[in-house]
Amino acid sequence: MESSMIDYKMEPLFSYTATIGGPEIVGPVLGGLRVNFNLTGGEVIGERVNGKILPAGGDWLLMRNDGIAEVDVRLTIRTDDEALLNVHYHGMADLGENGFEEFMAGRAPVPGTPLRIFPRFQVAAENYLWLNRLACVGIGEAHVDFATESKMKFDIYAVS
Repeated sequence: MESSMIDYKMEPLFSYTATIGGPEIVGPVLGGLRVNFNLTGGEVIGERVNGKILPAGGDWLLMRNDGIAEVDVRLTIRTDDEALLNVHYHGMADLGENGFEEFMAGRAPVPGTPLRIFPRFQVAAENYLWLNRLACVGIGEAHVDFATESKMKFDIYAVS
């Protein structure tokens, strides 16, 4: 049987850096440990989308006992022309086989821990309605510091 992969394109959409505050440990839940992080801001730079990440929203992370961190993020971008873009994404970071134990011991993940996300947009601003139709993937990395502010860096691509 002949194997054929479906052809696709990944178009760079924008890059962003987000800052988050320290972890708020909700506690053990089914499947792991629930940890909330509040977004404190950030910057978005791209060919068609530029702006700031508002200091609202956050990550409702599930730290699984196998070392996988499941991210569930909602954020809002205020573009340079004052449009508001709501973004919601799920994704994951692999903190390693001992990631859960390291996290529980208060040790932050290794700087540059890879993150993979799948953002979706909810937009009402006419100039950005095209974002509502996109399927996207994000390639990123985490620079976590439990004592102060942490940074997440992402490159976002539209898949077609």
